[in-house]
Amino acid sequence: MLATLTNKNAGNTMPIKKLASSWWALSVGLGLAATLAGLDKFFNLLTNWNMYLSPMTERFLPVSGHTFMLITGPIETAGRRRKEY
Repeated sequence: MLATLTNKNAGNTMPIKKLASSWWALSVGLGLAATLAGLDKFFNLLTNWNMYLSPMTERFLPVSGHTFMLITGPIETAGRRRKEY
């Protein structure tokens, strides 16, 4: 069964299937970007992630800034949740 979106003013309908390809492209692209950024926290190929941590924040951490970034990497990678609509 193909659901449709209806424009109440014009009475036109557009299949949601046409919107699905755009949604999947954005979902995959943003998911890959978050995954790559999370993995890069270990390798520092894209950037030096330690410089993105505020010095004031780093003073309050119980661990070094580098260790904190190593902890946030897997959380960022695993934290992406896929929503079904």
